[in-house]
Amino acid sequence: MNFERDEITLSDIENHIAKHGRKATTQLLTILGQKRVLYDAVMSSEGQVLLRYITNRMDELLETIINSGDDLTEYQLRVEYRVLSNLIRKWAEELATYKRNSDKLKGA
Repeated sequence: MNFERDEITLSDIENHIAKHGRKATTQLLTILGQKRVLYDAVMSSEGQVLLRYITNRMDELLETIINSGDDLTEYQLRVEYRVLSNLIRKWAEELATYKRNSDKLKGA
């Protein structure tokens, strides 16, 4: 089974329906539809630039937090770091869900 291809074909959908039924396939397609927007955004060249910016900013924040002696500045930087960390974690969860369900549909 080749899960490296990005697209889902009509044959994938038909095979999944044959093995798992229309309702299960519809539910899977609904999940994929909800997650596809984020997948497309993150995988685009613009999304990759944004992701690189966020990870670079997180590196800068971590370095500054480690070397900071000012409690107020350190607190503000920690808040920003947590926000970015939570954003990345949420994106990763959403993308993993998309990938898992896409592979499930393609592997039927």
